Amino acid sequence: MTILTNTRSPLFRKYVVYFALLVAATLLASGLSSMYLSYQYNVASLVAYQREKALGAVYKIDEYLKEIEHQIGWVTMPQATSGQEAIEQRRVDFLRLLRQTPAITEVAYLDENGKEQLRVSRVAMDVLGSNRDFSDKPLFKTAKEGETWYGAVYFRKETEPYMTLATGAGPTDSGVIVSEVNLKFIWDVITQIRVGKDGYAYVVDSRGRLVSHPDISLVLQKSELSQLPQVRAALAQSEATKKATFATNTDGKSVLVASAPIKSLGWSILVEQPRSEAFAPLYASMRQTGWLLMGGLVISLLASLALARRMVTPIQALRSGAAKIGAGVLDHRINVQTGDELETLAQQFNHMASDLQESYSGLEQKVEERTQQLEIASRHKSAFLANMSHELRTPLNAIIGYSELLAEDATDAGNNHALEDLHKIRGAGRHLLALIDDVLDLSKIEAGKLQLNLVEFDLRQLVDETLVVVEPLLARGENRLETQLDIDGVTMTSDPVRVRQVLFNLLSNACKFSQNGVISVSARRDSTAEPERVLFSIRDTGLGIAPDQLERLFQPFFQAKIDGPKQEGAGLGLALSRRFCQLLGGDIHAVSKHGVGSEFSFWIPVHARPGDRDNAAQASAPSTGPLARVS
Repeated sequence: MTILTNTRSPLFRKYVVYFALLVAATLLASGLSSMYLSYQYNVASLVAYQREKALGAVYKIDEYLKEIEHQIGWVTMPQATSGQEAIEQRRVDFLRLLRQTPAITEVAYLDENGKEQLRVSRVAMDVLGSNRDFSDKPLFKTAKEGETWYGAVYFRKETEPYMTLATGAGPTDSGVIVSEVNLKFIWDVITQIRVGKDGYAYVVDSRGRLVSHPDISLVLQKSELSQLPQVRAALAQSEATKKATFATNTDGKSVLVASAPIKSLGWSILVEQPRSEAFAPLYASMRQTGWLLMGGLVISLLASLALARRMVTPIQALRSGAAKIGAGVLDHRINVQTGDELETLAQQFNHMASDLQESYSGLEQKVEERTQQLEIASRHKSAFLANMSHELRTPLNAIIGYSELLAEDATDAGNNHALEDLHKIRGAGRHLLALIDDVLDLSKIEAGKLQLNLVEFDLRQLVDETLVVVEPLLARGENRLETQLDIDGVTMTSDPVRVRQVLFNLLSNACKFSQNGVISVSARRDSTAEPERVLFSIRDTGLGIAPDQLERLFQPFFQAKIDGPKQEGAGLGLALSRRFCQLLGGDIHAVSKHGVGSEFSFWIPVHARPGDRDNAAQASAPSTGPLARVS
């Protein structure tokens, strides 16, 4: 039986987070969409309600004005008399009009030339034949053309609002009747409009001047509200006035505004309610929804914990069991009873452990047998290489020796044509002998049998001798050698043959891939390093190496593909150079830019220790440590 711990695995946290996020996202999407739709519905309802209030007031005001016009209409009936009798008859009609229509305070008659012939008033003496000239006034011109003219609002004795109304005198009379109408009724209509606790309505005329407002002082001050955006929109009668409008009122408070036009007067009624009051129920509903969301999130988190635990517990059992089987406890069995794919997977693990336990019993014997076979193969390989070395070297040495003897005879006989061929034979033989030596050296390194000959020697002398050997290679490519050697008096304890071989390999490669270029050699002693070392650098201005090939440059038998002369050799020079450096306790590194040139840097301890020979077992792997660059 697997004993489970109470630790929470990353998978458990992941499932909890995923489930919680999924449920939370669903709840949030539902809650936010509900809030948004509720918000839109409430705004639309509030605006519709306020607009309905405004339209109701418009209807009452329109009916009020129509009634006044209707009352004025009967005094425009044709007169049965003319002259002074007609004026007296009209005066009687005007008095009757004032008695029947309290809203009309004063009425006057203008003749066809715009001269005032009669004025009857509640608050002043009647006037006959004043002949005041109104012919150039808009009220006379508009009414004479058959249209009703509505004047601007004014205040009589700064207490009550009035408006002048002018209509035609009748179908048979070219005169005009001018009435002064009291607008207190409009005040009564407007002040009765209430929206919530603090909502109210007000009326502005066509210029944005306040006509009616619950605060009478604002009206008496003849307040101009045309600077308010909601007033400008209402007067323009734009489509925006039919939608939700948020604005700032004269008190600087944010309000919800709806409006309706009084088309006959060119006025507008605006209904405003403080935004905080209008949305108070909505905010309460949103808070309630928020608490419900929080509760839903908590419940979803608890449910996610329970669900994740149910899912992760068998997975933890599988993980623990697999770890034990992987650690070699092959008799361990995983107990998962979920009735699904996880239980099937646990059974597969148990079958695998049983099969491994059976096969493991014979594994040690197989490994021992295989090891013995490898050792035998290694001995056969060493014997084969030793025999082949002897068998190949003997005829090669004979070929080289005979070619030298024949070359001497050809020189004495003056046979230059044969001499050139004999030199080719000798060069090919020596080249083949060098390849055989490289292969044998690589085999010895891989077998850990390459012996180092650690002796003391003068480093400057070794470098100078190597540079002399390289001079023919420099001349062949018409390259120029530059040196910066700061190693005078440096005595090394190392294998001079291997050091010279590394230096020669790098210099010969630089000469091989450079033409009419510069080969730079630098060396210096680094006394600050541990162990104390000598740093070498060989730079060239040759063809360079592509980055993708640079990583494989030190692998045996690898030759970089570059444009240039045909490459010679088997691709062992750089591989042997790295392994010689590692055997001596150092390393080698290369940097290159295609088409610009290359730089090979290597370092070797000044005093190699006998223990450094143990590096032979590691020399086949490239170094991953940092390498000092020669500047």
